[in-house]
Amino acid sequence: MPVFFLLLVILSCSPEAKSNNLSIHVLDVGEGQAVLLSKDHHAVLIDTGHAGQALSVLKRMQQLEIESLDYLILTHLHPDHASGYFRIHEAYPAAVVADNCHVIKPTTTPDMVRWVDKALQLNPARRCLSAGDFIHWQGVEIKVLWPGLQATTADNLNDSSLVLQITSNGRRLLLMGDVGVKVETELIKNGQLLPVDILLAGHHGSDKSTSEKLLDVVTPNRVVISTNKNNMRGYPAKSTLNRLKKYTGLIYRTDQQGEIVFNMK
Repeated sequence: MPVFFLLLVILSCSPEAKSNNLSIHVLDVGEGQAVLLSKDHHAVLIDTGHAGQALSVLKRMQQLEIESLDYLILTHLHPDHASGYFRIHEAYPAAVVADNCHVIKPTTTPDMVRWVDKALQLNPARRCLSAGDFIHWQGVEIKVLWPGLQATTADNLNDSSLVLQITSNGRRLLLMGDVGVKVETELIKNGQLLPVDILLAGHHGSDKSTSEKLLDVVTPNRVVISTNKNNMRGYPAKSTLNRLKKYTGLIYRTDQQGEIVFNMK
């Protein structure tokens, strides 16, 4: 497969954001996930990290000279993925907000999930995504592989998380959100997965995600794990890291390297 240029970024203005190539920034947001696609001063933000990280995400976007946030995509509404919505929407009110439109119940916890859901229901620019949908942006294809419509009424928010395949210049990144092995098995059975250049590992490297069967199909050249240092859940799990090492020696972690950038030349 083609080779990427990998840049481990210190928080300073990086030149790749000024080119016409797609840059994929896996931001260092501690516990959680936020992935910024940037091209020609336009951007797509996939997840926001926790609410307390929103200002640092906005600062990074300013450093990268982002003039327009065209889409804000939320893989699911758990706080470590979506609670920065309020600040991001305030800064970029024109952005189309896309999520799985999971049916949130009055009993759903934590409270922040319900608060974000209520705010999304009031946003006229909200778009619901499900398997088979596409977003075409700046010559980049974002394909939704999961969830199917039936998954958005389940109680488990992780297993209804968006799974996205991002393709640019014939190269692919697979972003697994927080889905687990059950969903991975369904994706394999449905024949939706292809070999990828970059895998953004599911659920922060949990031992309940990134199965060997998944890796056999997607055969990633590089893997990124978004997580925080010394976290109480033990992410990434040693068993997951051991599985990954069978497929690639190029494993990058935001808790160790900080922000990670792939320049899609």
